[in-house]
Amino acid sequence: MVKSKIFYKKDPKDYQTLYSNNNHQVSLIIVGLFDTEKVFWEYYVISTIGKTELKITEDLKSMPYSICDANPMNVKKYGKQFKSIEEGKEFIDEFIIKWETGSNDSKREIRDKKIEELTK
Repeated sequence: MVKSKIFYKKDPKDYQTLYSNNNHQVSLIIVGLFDTEKVFWEYYVISTIGKTELKITEDLKSMPYSICDANPMNVKKYGKQFKSIEEGKEFIDEFIIKWETGSNDSKREIRDKKIEELTK
């Protein structure tokens, strides 16, 4: 049996998707899937909409449908897998920086540019 748990959630500013003729805020979430037979956690980052009934969006991985239920099978299929929660957090934070700055630069590149500007 596989159980799921949300470990981390962030809402990128002004990041929305259209569903059922309405714009919905997209959230980036780390979901842990615990296999009770293997006694093992797997961690996935998914993009979702909804507050009580989560739906996975295709913002991180293309899907045959634009929205699907956030059940463990779909999380495995359409989520981006990471070895740890920390790696998932790094990915989400980098994604948000790129979204909010409109840049493809990583956090490290942005930091290095700022340091360079300050030390001129």
